[in-house]
Amino acid sequence: MTNPNHLILPSCLGFAETLAVLKQAFAAKQITLFAEIPHSALAAEHGLPLAPASLLIVGHPAKGTPLMQADLLLAAELPLKVLVYEQNGRVQVLYRRVLPLVAGRGLDAAETAAGQIDAATGALIAAALESVSG
Repeated sequence: MTNPNHLILPSCLGFAETLAVLKQAFAAKQITLFAEIPHSALAAEHGLPLAPASLLIVGHPAKGTPLMQADLLLAAELPLKVLVYEQNGRVQVLYRRVLPLVAGRGLDAAETAAGQIDAATGALIAAALESVSG
């Protein structure tokens, strides 16, 4: 089932390699990695099984801050979320789009900026994954 709020792209790499490639791609574009939440590793620490899954929280303050200036409540949604996960033997990358979070708030300039962030982030993830697909 597709969700218009998400961009999901397949990776030809393993889970750890996909994480590494994305981190390198974000760093190369000066996108800050604010946090990595290793869901599966944290579950394992408590004896709970979970397929490989890690959430990258990334962003660039110069891009996200104007959205929060337009509506401070967007600070609960930002920075950007990128989930790397393995399901049914396939590694995928899920990017949670920003535009749906901004749409309908009557913030035309913020909607434009959110659309640009989504386009740039989606293209960056796709390019990073394609660069290693050989």
